[in-house]
Amino acid sequence: MTDELLTRAVLKVGNGRGFAVERQKNHFRNERVVITAAHCLADALRADGDCGLPPCHPSRYVREETYKDLLGPLRRKPTVWATCLYVDPITDIAVLGQPDDMVLAEKVEDYNCLMKSLGTLPITDAPAQGWDHVMEHKTPGKGDARVLSLCGHWLRGQVVRSSNNLSFEPGRFFVGGMSGSPIINANGAAIGVCSTIEINPVIVDSLAAHLVRSIQGAGGKCHDCPALEGEYHEPGCDVERCPFCGDQLISCDCCYTMLNIDRPPGTRVCEFGLTRKQQMQWERLLNDKGRVPFILYPNMCAKCGKLWPEMFSVSDQEWEQYVEKGQRDKLLCKPCYDQIKIWIDEGLSSGAGGRRLTG
Repeated sequence: MTDELLTRAVLKVGNGRGFAVERQKNHFRNERVVITAAHCLADALRADGDCGLPPCHPSRYVREETYKDLLGPLRRKPTVWATCLYVDPITDIAVLGQPDDMVLAEKVEDYNCLMKSLGTLPITDAPAQGWDHVMEHKTPGKGDARVLSLCGHWLRGQVVRSSNNLSFEPGRFFVGGMSGSPIINANGAAIGVCSTIEINPVIVDSLAAHLVRSIQGAGGKCHDCPALEGEYHEPGCDVERCPFCGDQLISCDCCYTMLNIDRPPGTRVCEFGLTRKQQMQWERLLNDKGRVPFILYPNMCAKCGKLWPEMFSVSDQEWEQYVEKGQRDKLLCKPCYDQIKIWIDEGLSSGAGGRRLTG
């Protein structure tokens, strides 16, 4: 993941920062939420007029757990409302989400628009601790990591894990205003949250287990069966690919071809498909060949790299006018496509040699 994509996931949270992640809301839908440091909410203004963390009881009102003008793009004044979904002031971590769509419906669109403009980060565990068999105690886990400076540069350092906390070296990289920023590993996955110079929470240790599961499960889950990335689909899943032809397994004809079964119109096999015995034979062939596990290959803008851009449509004629021939089979996000149109049209109007790509 490029530095630009990593930075797009980071946003302003009050006087600090946070970063967007995708989580599984239910079996059919994901949503974007924000992980930040709990102390970023300490002085934040709630919708009920008070400041600070939500009241510590489950019967609190919606406005007691919702914050005004809390979120916004980096280096801009926050104007977007958000609801506190989870907070732990001891480990210093919090999760923010969409305002209630019944009580605060007018604030939902602003939240969703901000989330759509952001990238997201995966989360994973921090470097594992070892074990000293002589002294019989855990030894620190160590690994390469990076943090985002206030001027927008990713600074390289090293984290040391002790229990559920991380320290970052060199500590001088941590300055005021970075609270809530992600600490990422060498692969670009968030492992911690910036809190203090010496102690920072490990995400997977500090969040509630159900939140960790929903975030880690959102990035790679089949939409038709419970398979996660690397796992095999359940029988009958419409996403599974055939290892013989590469097409959709439940609709290809390889089962008949490989079993030498004819199915002329009007026959039993044409109407009802394989018998139980034939189905078992087909499953053995699939297993011997090697079934295709589920891997999620995301849609990505070919220009800026944005993952899962919203779809839009234009006429074939317009697409061919503005998108060069070698890129017409690619995917573009709407902002990139609009920018390409502006550049080409400005070149035409200025006579600077711009032309529409009709070839």
